[in-house]
Amino acid sequence: MDEGSESVAGSRGGAYLLLAAALLVAGILAWRTLDDAGEAPLPEPAETVAPTIEELQARTQADPGDAEAWQELGFAYFGQEQFADAVSAYESAVEADPDAAILWSALGEARIYAS
Repeated sequence: MDEGSESVAGSRGGAYLLLAAALLVAGILAWRTLDDAGEAPLPEPAETVAPTIEELQARTQADPGDAEAWQELGFAYFGQEQFADAVSAYESAVEADPDAAILWSALGEARIYAS
């Protein structure tokens, strides 16, 4: 091979290397731009209003076997620092669903705070 063909091959290789680097940078920039644009803002959650203690009491009276209603009532009492009432509600929840470990845990915690 003579010097002329080596310089042509060398300059061609350099051009390919430069082109590959430019394509890599362009691809990264495009990916980042699309990635940022693809993140649509999440809609604001609708405000939910927690049921009142009176509403929860009505639910438990309407269906005394509704463990979820008793659990929510116990949670509401607990949040109001009415721990003895929370114990009573959680005891009813445990009666309705004795296999739910979370109810036993909540009952135990309410008993500790009530004592």
